[in-house]
Amino acid sequence: MGRKKTAVQKAPRSKWHEHTAEKDIRYRGPLNYQHFQILGWLCIVVSQVGLILSIGERLGNLPESFAGLTQPVTFLSFLSLPFLLIANFAQIMNGQKSYRFLLLKNFGAAAAVFAFYAFVLHRYLLGTIDMVNDGTVPSMDVLLNIMEDVAPEGVLCFNIFVDLFLCTLVMFFLNYEPKRIFTGKSRFIFRAFALLPIAYEVGSIALKVLAYRKQVTVSPYLYPLFTVKPPMTFVLFIVLAVYIKTRELRFRRHGKTHEEYKAFLNTKKNSWDFSLFLSIALVIISIADIAAYFLASVIETIILGFTEEAMESYHSIAIVMGFGDSIPLFFLAPLVLLFSYTREPRNKMISMLIPAASFAMILMLYVEAIHQAIPMFGLPKINMQVVTDPSYVPEGLSENGSDMTLEELMEIYPELREMMGEEALSGDTPSEDVSGEDAPAEEAPADTAPVRDGNDP
Repeated sequence: MGRKKTAVQKAPRSKWHEHTAEKDIRYRGPLNYQHFQILGWLCIVVSQVGLILSIGERLGNLPESFAGLTQPVTFLSFLSLPFLLIANFAQIMNGQKSYRFLLLKNFGAAAAVFAFYAFVLHRYLLGTIDMVNDGTVPSMDVLLNIMEDVAPEGVLCFNIFVDLFLCTLVMFFLNYEPKRIFTGKSRFIFRAFALLPIAYEVGSIALKVLAYRKQVTVSPYLYPLFTVKPPMTFVLFIVLAVYIKTRELRFRRHGKTHEEYKAFLNTKKNSWDFSLFLSIALVIISIADIAAYFLASVIETIILGFTEEAMESYHSIAIVMGFGDSIPLFFLAPLVLLFSYTREPRNKMISMLIPAASFAMILMLYVEAIHQAIPMFGLPKINMQVVTDPSYVPEGLSENGSDMTLEELMEIYPELREMMGEEALSGDTPSEDVSGEDAPAEEAPADTAPVRDGNDP
């Protein structure tokens, strides 16, 4: 008689909140937060290339060989901030960095960018305009006119550290557990502070629209205070902060403590759930951004009416508000599935070198852009033999100076005519004695014959 086969009973599947370091899944993504930092800063460098190309295209000085690179480069620039924000989330969730460290780092970096930009603007841009300005038009008006060509949308946004600070602030107010003040029922007041960075974001978008509509004039000194990220990207990271908080609440409903939740954060299971949720959220947000873009465009057309102005500015308000800029998040979703916030980088010092290397590359880019833009100013060629050979006299000049006449000099330098006066130059001014005294009238010679009358014989 054959033996009866006994059914092998599988162990019951562990629920998500029961996973520990001993009872964990095997999969862990190969990418860590340092990889996302590298990708984010590379996208920032690429975005500066796109900014230089777009400025050259607006000024009509872009070579045809670079004309097709503007759109792909702009597409990649929208991914820089999501990469850095995800890395920011990862450092908080794995306990590598505290809220205080990240808030101080991002705020300090944002303030440093603001101070450096204000110095360059005041010292070099306005200072250079003041040197060549005759005072007919204020130098600030000249600068605003230049900025209209550089940034026709009315505002130039570039300080990403403001966005990193605001997103970290939202996560801090939603997830941090106060220990001294705002404890107990007053904790809801602390959570309500998350509305402050949200209000800042909304105010930044509103000012961008007003500046584009020429209803307000934004001082160039305020450009570093505007946010860079599109509104739907900001919504994405608010959703992530809420997800992290609600996941802890669900975890503690099963009789778990806050310390047990901290241990649960270090499991591969929670890391995979976070990556999966983030990947799905990226797809949903990108689709929602397309819908918001068309909705804002339709509302704008209805408000303006089907006029020539509406047709020319169609979609313009939606673009200025940032709708449509979060669509590239769709292509980031597959990469997030390879990401694990529990995986630590091998060399943490690289995280400090990445921003420094990126700033060096950006500086080289702008130096090269200025070098390429110099010929467009039409500067004359200089005979350098004057420098190498002190005895060399350029053609058209004598050894003692210029061979040009006074009239030729005054055509080049009109100030000479004003200084010397029109009468002095015309030669009609009567000559005066050097002593300044009136000269006596000349007497007729004594031997002069008397005048005869007509009846004299």
